[in-house]
Amino acid sequence: MTTSKSILKRISQAVNVIWYLEIIAGTIFIAAFLASANIRKQFILMLPVDFAQLNLRKIESLNSNFENAKLDGYSGTLVFHIESNWKNIASMTGVYILLMGIFIFITYHIRQIFKNFENNQHFINNNIIHLRLIAGIITIMPIVQIVLMLVANHVIEDNLKLGPFLNLSTSFNYGIFIAGIMLFSVIEIFKLGIELEEEQKLTV
Repeated sequence: MTTSKSILKRISQAVNVIWYLEIIAGTIFIAAFLASANIRKQFILMLPVDFAQLNLRKIESLNSNFENAKLDGYSGTLVFHIESNWKNIASMTGVYILLMGIFIFITYHIRQIFKNFENNQHFINNNIIHLRLIAGIITIMPIVQIVLMLVANHVIEDNLKLGPFLNLSTSFNYGIFIAGIMLFSVIEIFKLGIELEEEQKLTV
């Protein structure tokens, strides 16, 4: 019992450190991005793409707002420069904050669960609330990813001559979605544990 409690304490401390590191790293990244975007006239954006086996190196721009893009066939990414105006900077900052916020949010609730475990509070309603929030976020993550890629696709198609052989990757991430559903199943086990614990208390 002492050994398991010691392990839980170490895991709790590790998750706590990870949570703080995520906040620090996220803050530094956003600050660095904003600084570089304001100093430079343009910043680089790389997006994953699906494309036919075609020796294509350069994609022409449709207007003066976008420069010609470069297709990196080795990594499957579309690389292009975006003008550092307030609209583009605000949009990219919002996307970065959203993505980092998801990870910080999940880590925070994992941290709270392990804190409860450390205090010998395993099968409690508070842990179920934390697990539900984590499961909910994980389940909608693939949907958020597709929405972001569809928006990016629309912007790129309006500014670059992609042609029928190239499009941004918008495949649904079934792995993450199934992980979220499975976590909801774990929640049901926790609920059963709470019910059994309450029955045991009433019996005693």
